[in-house]
Amino acid sequence: MNVALLGKATPKTHANAESFSLLMQANHFMSMMSRDSLEKAKDLYESVLEIDSNDARAWAGLARTLIAQAGYGFTDNEQGS
Repeated sequence: MNVALLGKATPKTHANAESFSLLMQANHFMSMMSRDSLEKAKDLYESVLEIDSNDARAWAGLARTLIAQAGYGFTDNEQGS
């Protein structure tokens, strides 16, 4: 098997320090899995997306948070529980 490398991989960096900090905070609150922490995580992921709407990690985190909220019954009827 022959593999051709296309050059040196560049390390991925986060362009905005504020959005990265918010993302890390959101991940922390998401991992706590309580009603309040999931709501805080949701708000933080949305803040990241206000800064950079193309941030895939924030979209994925928001999706995981909304799924967790629905799964634990932490949503009201208007949100889809």
